[in-house]
Amino acid sequence: MTEIISVISGKGGVGKTTFTSNIGLALAGLGKNVLLVDGNVSGANLGLHFGVDSYKNSLNDVLEGKIDFHEAIHNLKSLGISSEYLHLIPASVTMCSADLSRLKDLFCALVGHYDYIIIDGAAGCDSEVESVLDVSDKVIIITNPEVSSLSNAILVRAIAEDKDKEIIGVVINRVHGDYFEISIPEIEKFTNLPVIGVIRNGRHVSSALADSTPVLSKYPESRVSKDFRQTASNLVSGSYDVTKNDSLLSRVRDAIVERKL
Repeated sequence: MTEIISVISGKGGVGKTTFTSNIGLALAGLGKNVLLVDGNVSGANLGLHFGVDSYKNSLNDVLEGKIDFHEAIHNLKSLGISSEYLHLIPASVTMCSADLSRLKDLFCALVGHYDYIIIDGAAGCDSEVESVLDVSDKVIIITNPEVSSLSNAILVRAIAEDKDKEIIGVVINRVHGDYFEISIPEIEKFTNLPVIGVIRNGRHVSSALADSTPVLSKYPESRVSKDFRQTASNLVSGSYDVTKNDSLLSRVRDAIVERKL
């Protein structure tokens, strides 16, 4: 059975595409057949996270009726990503619009061929986000542990709820472990949603992005890669107990580990 999950955020810059690329790789590492789709046609960059800035065939071409959907599916193993289970439909980096009303037909054709179809949606609350939500079964909201990011997360939660979409929960990205960051219990209370993953920040993320490579591929033993693998395991199992990551002891220990990695 295919689960179509949209990854959305209330604002840009929270690390949504970084999450999508790495969670896809982590799920593939668990033996799941995964298709990543760049649903952010007005600001496509999911392909850039895998080292490709230009595709002959893209989602835009499919939506315009120029090619069949299977022609836009790229096997990331050919790009040096060590998983035969991970595929990508990129959006064009040279076009900033597409008729997203045809997404439903595309996804109907893909259901049954993958365990997970993960869509990297646009940030914000516009029609592009709504189009992605319309074809999704479930939703993951990405936020940072700060008030402005959480406030915008509430807005996209409302849109998903209006469309009767199941919200799996919130992933807290770019966690530094500083005392002033909003805690997991506070975030769950503020959003009225479970926290299903905690992705810590670190220099490995920036280094991997500079090389246009998922951090999980470049630094598989880094703490942030372990966070992605744990979140993928949480998704597969449906178990989301992440409160252990919120203790002061964990913050201190992780700070020491990060200096050694």
